[in-house]
Amino acid sequence: MLNFKSFTFIIILMCFVANVQAQQKDTVAKKSPFSFKLRLPQINWKKTAAPKVVSDSSVVEETTIGESLALASQATTISLMTGVNFSQQTVASGAYNSNFNYNIAEIGNEAYQSGFFGGVRLDSRYKNKHDYSLSARIGKLTSGAKYTQSTKLPPFAGNFSSFKAEESFILFNLAAHYKKLLPIGDRVRYQIYAVVGPSVDFRMSGTSLDNQVNEVYKKMFFMGDIGLEFSNRKNYNLFFHYHKNLGSITNAGITTGLNSFEIGMAVKATDLF
Repeated sequence: MLNFKSFTFIIILMCFVANVQAQQKDTVAKKSPFSFKLRLPQINWKKTAAPKVVSDSSVVEETTIGESLALASQATTISLMTGVNFSQQTVASGAYNSNFNYNIAEIGNEAYQSGFFGGVRLDSRYKNKHDYSLSARIGKLTSGAKYTQSTKLPPFAGNFSSFKAEESFILFNLAAHYKKLLPIGDRVRYQIYAVVGPSVDFRMSGTSLDNQVNEVYKKMFFMGDIGLEFSNRKNYNLFFHYHKNLGSITNAGITTGLNSFEIGMAVKATDLF
């Protein structure tokens, strides 16, 4: 039979075992949240893979830009161009006054005067649908002058003007034209286009002393162009253009319009060299 001491020892031993098991359960319970925290970096790591999709989309955009540039430069032709022009200025001097007076009968000339030009031209097609041309050239413009206003200087007979228009300029021209194919003739052998677009002339030559003192002529003229072009299988291009200034080409209250017709030819550079 168990005495009191043995019974007491068994009770203490059972309490000790129970306490150890309880501590082991607590330890297991505490480990499970820690193991869950270890999985969190795996979840975040999967989220960082998302930016790879952005890099793929950028590649698609670069491909699209490359294709657009290829389409823009499709069927491009570079040509050398030359021709002649015929020009006239229409002058309304208004209230302009200077130290000079000119007899209009002596300085006036309503006829169109001839000049010449030469340069480089690029013809191309955008998205295989829209035809256009870009050109750069330099030339001499010689013009007649039609005076629409005059003054009287008694007792002298005749009509006078305080402003004398310049007879010629050296101009550098930049132009951009849109070309529309017309349904005329055998379009397989040749094409006829209607063209329209803006251009700008930069005056490279000086002016007379009177006009220099008053800075009458502007150094840059904006023009509007319209015309017809004949293309023979893109080997050469014959063109007829009309140019009209957008705004006066003079300052100081003088209104001067510039009208110019030009006839020229553009030949592929590869056929010349």
